[in-house]
Amino acid sequence: MPYCDGVKTRVSYTLLAGLPLILESSSMEFTQPLVVYAVRNNELVFSRGLHTHAAYPDAGGEPVTVPAYDLKNPSNFFGRLPVPDLDPDIPWVALYHAEKRYGIALLNLERWTDTGAPARPINMPGYYYFMDYGQHGTGDRFGWNFLYFCRAEIFTITALPAGSAFHEHSAILVLQEGSASPRRLRDIEAWRKKLEHPPRIRYDGER
Repeated sequence: MPYCDGVKTRVSYTLLAGLPLILESSSMEFTQPLVVYAVRNNELVFSRGLHTHAAYPDAGGEPVTVPAYDLKNPSNFFGRLPVPDLDPDIPWVALYHAEKRYGIALLNLERWTDTGAPARPINMPGYYYFMDYGQHGTGDRFGWNFLYFCRAEIFTITALPAGSAFHEHSAILVLQEGSASPRRLRDIEAWRKKLEHPPRIRYDGER
């Protein structure tokens, strides 16, 4: 990892012909004790205005949507969106454009962490959040601002022992233009279930 000794990182992407998704896996393994300010993964970042809303499923699986960009006043920054800390293993999170009806979703398929076995001194559940970032201001660097979501595994200054590890496996699903709407967001869960338990073919002998 650039400028940081003692951390091994890996990321892989698998693209499947004809399907609107990318399979992704990543890991961080700490090979020596380190004090960290944050450990995050599953972060997708976009230029502001590309998406207008954030979405996630509630406890019953129904999509919840919140505004993420002010089309009428782009210099109005929402900052951290008014969304509660979301479970780190939430089935999916998404961004979409309400008028053009395209978007992108991240589907959680697998995750595990190990923060210092056998002592396990860290007991932080992690969470997802959405951010309309505006700290570059409205001057010459106005275009540097961005919209993103990510999962915070560690979110405060923390001493991590050697052996701590964070692994995850996800899918990035593209919602094609015309297909993203509050009603169609339910389709995301159908995709996740197919990917979490893909069909398997077994051949036991001659035809």
